[in-house]
Amino acid sequence: MALEIQYFGNSSFAIIGGAVLYIDPWRLGKLDIGADFILISHGHQRHFSPMDVERIAVPNTRIIGPEDVISSLGRGKILLPDREILDTQVRIKGVPAYNRRSEIHKRSDKGLGFLIEIRGKRIYFAGDTDNIAEMENLGPVDIALLPVGGGSVMGHVDAARAVKVIRPKLAIPCHYGDREETMLAGESFASLAECIVRVLVPGDKITLV
Repeated sequence: MALEIQYFGNSSFAIIGGAVLYIDPWRLGKLDIGADFILISHGHQRHFSPMDVERIAVPNTRIIGPEDVISSLGRGKILLPDREILDTQVRIKGVPAYNRRSEIHKRSDKGLGFLIEIRGKRIYFAGDTDNIAEMENLGPVDIALLPVGGGSVMGHVDAARAVKVIRPKLAIPCHYGDREETMLAGESFASLAECIVRVLVPGDKITLV
């Protein structure tokens, strides 16, 4: 079965390949596919949208996120950086995500990136983060979903530098375009990154075999 990745904007993705995963669901609109897993990186607006969580949650959905998110929802499983959740179809590992020079995403907040193994692919969702040392220890990465908008996350130059460390086969930029000065950050990242890059607009999807 093929693996499909759909982008909804900001840092919101769906990954479909046997299991159906949503990451930071936000502004999803009308969807017919319920979630097997909902992964939430941290509790900031546009990443944690309870309305969108409820839109895709079905009775067997497993909601995974940091402690503050799970506490707010009143259900789900807390995932800490460097811990794993195993399922018959997917392996999900929490990865640290934080700012080195800002207090917006403090390391002590235990915000998450995710390393997802599904359908023989390893997908790294970086979360809201700077270029951090932990990226050197991810192991092989097939697809990297990287923020490029700057400010509270990597800008396109730092994201391109991260690609040199992560060495993904494919990178998809996200978390940009919310300010006029970041509208072209995805294309700027693509011009610098030393890997294949697919720049998606909200609603786009790609299929990998």
